Amino acid sequence: MNYDCIPYIKDLQIEINVLKDLKNSDNCVDIDRKIKQKQELINKCYQNLEKISDDKICYRLYLKILNGLKPSKAIEEISQENYSKDIKPTSISTLWLYYKKIKKFI
Repeated sequence: MNYDCIPYIKDLQIEINVLKDLKNSDNCVDIDRKIKQKQELINKCYQNLEKISDDKICYRLYLKILNGLKPSKAIEEISQENYSKDIKPTSISTLWLYYKKIKKFI
């Protein structure tokens, strides 16, 4: 699976590197805690993506939410994308069922 398409995860990794650099110059327990939190968040994202990667709609929905869209906007965009590419489902009400499926991961 290719994770390079997820800018959010890259941003988290950059934050971790910056925090590590700060830690080297300034011993601070708070920085260790922040680094650990960010690394756990990245791991959670990877685990979630592995669980839903077989289902392209769930995967696309999850990526849109990771990129900062609210679920309703992400569903709306997927509906429009599916419609323009003649992919089923296009119904917003049906796509909400996919959101319910991934909601437990996010």
